[in-house]
Order: sequence, then C-alpha cells, then structure tokens
Amino acid sequence: MSGSIPLTVAVFLAAFSASRASAASAASYVRLGDVFAEVGVRSPSCESAILTKSLRREGRSHVFWTAVAGLGWRIIRLEITTNMGPEAAGRLIDERSVVVRALYKPATVDYFGVMSGRSDVQSDLRPDVLYPEKSLFHGGNPAFIVWAKKDFDYAVRDRAEAVYRGLLAFRYCAVRRTLLQLEIFEPAAQFDKEAALRAFTQLQCSGD
Repeated sequence: MSGSIPLTVAVFLAAFSASRASAASAASYVRLGDVFAEVGVRSPSCESAILTKSLRREGRSHVFWTAVAGLGWRIIRLEITTNMGPEAAGRLIDERSVVVRALYKPATVDYFGVMSGRSDVQSDLRPDVLYPEKSLFHGGNPAFIVWAKKDFDYAVRDRAEAVYRGLLAFRYCAVRRTLLQLEIFEPAAQFDKEAALRAFTQLQCSGD
C-alpha cells in the first residue's frame, strides 16, 4: 500500500484541524510497534505492520497522533488522543459512534450542521454493532464492523462500492490517560471478522 491512503471518515479529524501538525521522522517510526511502544500499549498481531503515515498534531493540552500501517493486505489505522480523563474519553467515544451511525440514516445533519438528504441504506450494508468486551457488570465500548469504499469512506450505499470491510473499535488506557481508536481494513472478500476482533482484544494498555 502506498503512503497516500486517504484518511478514514475525515469528519473525525475536523475537531483537530486547528492543532499544529508535524510529520514524524521515518527513521524514528518504522513499524506500528514503535508507535505502540511510545504510547504504552501492545498488540502482538499488529506490531509488525509497516508505517505508511505518522502524523502528530500538538494541541494546547493534548497530542493527536494518526498512524496508518500495512501488513499484507491488512490496513491498520490508529488515532491516538493523549491526556484525556475517563469522562472526556467516554464522551468522545459516544460522539464518534454517533457520527458513524448517522452516516446510515436516510436524512441526517452533517458534521458541520448542514442537512443532507440521503437514500436509505439496505440492511446488509449497515454496520454490525458489537460489544466485544461486554460482561455481566461492564457494558464495554461499541465496535463496528463496516463496509468501506475504495477511499475508505464508510457510507457505502451500493454493494458495488463495497471494496473493503473492516473493524472500528476504541480502547481507553486509564493509567496513560490515552484514548485509542483502532481501524482494521481488508479487501471485502478477505475480511476475517474474528481475526480483526482478536487483534483488537490483544490491544492492551501497560499498567491498566
């Protein structure tokens, strides 16, 4: 995969557009594991993926880091937000989940407040919403199994547009006060849902 892969769901970055951007040195970060090591997480099945993009934006009180990597036909995208308390992280997860769900409504308010009429999406193209870490006393965060176009846009409305299938999930590291948004995409015909879910559950925060 080339380093020109478009960012998935560009609306997720709109809130960060005012922050200062600087590209990380290719010599400093070669594998996704290098990024994991700096933020204090581990994911054995993703660490050897080769970085194609590493972009850090320094905000007033947070660092926003986007990393995109390739491993075979798998494309992994990681959004990192540092210095977030648990309540703020929970609100951001809820906001991003609402954005994903809104993409599939027949008519919805776009991110910048513009009303857009959209045709209804057939049921087999809508995201599957899972709670992979749900337990008796803990609901866990949602994970989405989504279809995506060739530019990694989630809003697929026709099966002919469905080039990729992937997982979108969230992990909050309490000790590091860091929120991770993980996306794993594969060509639709090769997508392995169970393998993607395993890769997510293996994403573990040090110290938590």
